[in-house]
Amino acid sequence: MAKTTILQTISLPRGKVVGLTLVNNKVRIGISTKNKISHGEIDVKGRYRTIGYISSPPAKPTGLAWDGQKLYIADRLEGNILATDHEIKKIKLILSLKKLKPDKIPLVFLIPNSEITDITWGKGFLWFTCKAGYSSSFYSLDLRKKRIIHHFRTRGPEPEGISFDSQEKYLWTLDASNREISQFMPNGKWTGRSLAVQLDKPTGLTIEGDTFWVFDLKTMKLYQMKEEGS
Repeated sequence: MAKTTILQTISLPRGKVVGLTLVNNKVRIGISTKNKISHGEIDVKGRYRTIGYISSPPAKPTGLAWDGQKLYIADRLEGNILATDHEIKKIKLILSLKKLKPDKIPLVFLIPNSEITDITWGKGFLWFTCKAGYSSSFYSLDLRKKRIIHHFRTRGPEPEGISFDSQEKYLWTLDASNREISQFMPNGKWTGRSLAVQLDKPTGLTIEGDTFWVFDLKTMKLYQMKEEGS
């Protein structure tokens, strides 16, 4: 398995990192504090800069996704999907995953103690990872039709990150237990490519060019990395 090498390490303000995404080709970070989520980006000097605040977030916010107009956030335990207004200041519930019909697709996020761990946008759908032991999976969700389109198994029991590359050619997932990032086709087929992540408790994932951004819960820092030797 190929390894990753760290390009830079960035300190962030106090608070729980909710998720990572790419907004207008810049890394956007969501940080949860009391009664709000601040969101900001990394400037040209590698420092975090706050862009704004989102009020009234869910109790256990997780993941950050951008569809070109608004940010999406999920509730880790309740399985709710929320979206911001066009000013990215307020957030509202748009869908409860617990109310979806099975439609012959296994809904492992209904298993007791399962968790929604991360979200991303790609191919016109909202994609999310669900941690449920060795039933852990990732899904694509059509928000307009309010139905699950795809279901695929992850490569580990603790998926904590999901992201498309900028061309939406490949989908990548991060597993905290295996500490690796794995590459999938949009049809859910693993390409055979995985990269080892040199972090103790990796979580969150977004891709910028040929680099990966991941947060480490042990050091509480954000890391930019790329495949070793590339």
